[in-house]
Order: sequence, then structure tokens, then C-alpha cells
Amino acid sequence: MSKLIKLVGVFSIIIGGYLYGNDIFNVGSALAAQKLNVPSFIYLLTSCILLLASLLAGVGLILGKRFGWYLAFFSFIYLAIKNIIGLAMVLSVADSMSQYYLRYMIQSIMYVSVGSMMTVFLLSSDRMKMFKVNYQRQKIYLLTGIFISVLLTSILNLVTYRLYLS
Repeated sequence: MSKLIKLVGVFSIIIGGYLYGNDIFNVGSALAAQKLNVPSFIYLLTSCILLLASLLAGVGLILGKRFGWYLAFFSFIYLAIKNIIGLAMVLSVADSMSQYYLRYMIQSIMYVSVGSMMTVFLLSSDRMKMFKVNYQRQKIYLLTGIFISVLLTSILNLVTYRLYLS
């Protein structure tokens, strides 16, 4: 197992712990979700699932297991897609470029870049062979990951929006 893969595994654990663990233990994020009428159990459930997926992806990559590749692939695609959709939503809602919106845009662009680079890294033929993933299905994996990520993000945004309107 290469040191680079193990480094990506550690990176996945750190990113997942920072992004999703912070959502779980940050009272301010939970209160912000409640202001949007998002039930706290939905917010906590999605954060816990994403945290678990990122942690298991990191452990799987470090150990060289195939499930680690699949979870890391999904986690990084989800990170990129979620932030692309979030960036589009902020740009459509923002009346003026306040400091908060500018900070969020820079942060989202950074997460989109990281998610995209890690996805491309995991889709390289060497990595796919290392984890015994069928290289011929590379485009199918990419399209499926994007589809699932867009679908999950859209459902979460739709639920949030519907609950906000009611």
C-alpha cells in the first residue's frame, strides 16, 4: 500500500471529522438549522451518516480495503457536489456581497477543488487496480457517484426548503 493512499485516508478522516463532526457538536449549526425549521434529527442524522462514511473511508484506505475506495470516492464526490449546489444557492440569494457570503464562497470553492482533485486521484488506473476496482467501469462509477450526490443534496435541500415554507 502506498504512502500516498494512506495520506489520503488520513486526509479523509480529518476532513470528515472537521466538516461533519463540527456539524454534530456545534450548537450554532443546530440552532441555525432549527431557525430554518429543519428538525434537528434530520440535521444530526445526515451529519452522523456523512461523518461515519468519511471515517470508514479513511480507515478503509489506510488498510487498503475496497470498501474504503468506494466510500472515499463517494465522500469526495459528495463534498464537491454539495458545495457546488450550495454555492449556486448562495449566489442566487445573496443581494450584496457581504463578508459572510464572500467567506462562504471561498470556502465552497476550496471544498469543490479538494473534492474534485481527490475524486480524480481515486479514479486513476493505478489506484483502481490497487483496490481491485474494474477500470473499464470508471465512467459509470463517476456518473453514478455524481447522480447519487446530486440526488441526496437535492432531497436534503428540498426537505429543508419545504419545511422552511411550512
